[in-house]
Amino acid sequence: MSDTSTHRPLRTAAALATGLAVALGAGSIGSSSAAVTPTVKLKVKGPGSHHHARFCGKHKNVYIFPRGSKLKYKGTVTPAPPKHFPVDIKVERCSGRHFRRLTTLHITGGSGTGVFKALIKAPTPRGHARVTYFSAVAVAGGKSSNKRYFGIHR
Repeated sequence: MSDTSTHRPLRTAAALATGLAVALGAGSIGSSSAAVTPTVKLKVKGPGSHHHARFCGKHKNVYIFPRGSKLKYKGTVTPAPPKHFPVDIKVERCSGRHFRRLTTLHITGGSGTGVFKALIKAPTPRGHARVTYFSAVAVAGGKSSNKRYFGIHR
């Protein structure tokens, strides 16, 4: 019996050390899982006017830009990545009641700022309609921004 009692304090100390290590490890795992999920935001700007429109089965407030104008795609990723990061801006054209992929712009965001931007000529309108409608979404780090809708005059 005395043999067991001499080992008990060692086992208790070992159990406390193991418990402490597990608690510290769980704390570090908990803090890493509590990391902030990145968010991506996108704006499409240019010389245009604001209108309420119905297109592709949607009712939205959109900016209508003149044909041939330069559009500025500008957005942010928060929290800002410490290095340059790739961003894909997917542009789709309204065709009937659905959007169809038109192009994907591959750009690079700034290191430490989380800002990305591109100045691109407006997509070419199609068909006989007065306005052709488009959508744009930015994808960075596996996360997508909300869709931005806009139109181009013929």
